[in-house]
Amino acid sequence: MEQIIELKRKRFMFLETLYNKSGGDEHNFFNMFEIGKELGFDYQETKNIVHYLDGEGLTKFFAIGGEIVITHYGIVEIERALSNPEESTTYFPPVSIINIHHMENSQIQQGNINSKQIVNLTIGNNNNFKDFIEILKRRKSELKLDIEDEKELDAEISTIEAQLNSSKPKKNILLESIGSLTSILESAAGSILATELLPKIPLLLSLL
Repeated sequence: MEQIIELKRKRFMFLETLYNKSGGDEHNFFNMFEIGKELGFDYQETKNIVHYLDGEGLTKFFAIGGEIVITHYGIVEIERALSNPEESTTYFPPVSIINIHHMENSQIQQGNINSKQIVNLTIGNNNNFKDFIEILKRRKSELKLDIEDEKELDAEISTIEAQLNSSKPKKNILLESIGSLTSILESAAGSILATELLPKIPLLLSLL
């Protein structure tokens, strides 16, 4: 049951983000993978969420490459959920109920539109992050990435290193960069390095 509630929560987060970005306009399109990355979802998780929302008529594919729009029905459904936060809907749990079994260095934000949060934190074990990044930097050629993916990899590594060296690292920035690294490693899943590093990512996330 908890897994179902968590899945519904993530679907709600995705649709709410699309709603906020579009301003409630079904003609504004956005890339689903960029939204997923922003929320800390990996490639496959984002695909599963969007295929569900599309199947229920809440979103619609607009163009190749993952461009999507929120539908009129999706707008109605998200506004119904936001207007009655104490009540569940056909697709989502009550907005006002957030079940927290364990939380550290976190913030809760509810009932806001077009709002942003920046969370500063102390990383549980900085050395795990540094070791991961050092291995990736030293052996990245094994991934055999194309030029664009390698540039993105280097940019995310630089971002993570900057946060690790900061006195107030920001959780949302680290989550976004780790999400990007995960997608890059998944695209190179045939390499030994990717096979070694991908299982380490859940541990890194647990330290945030």
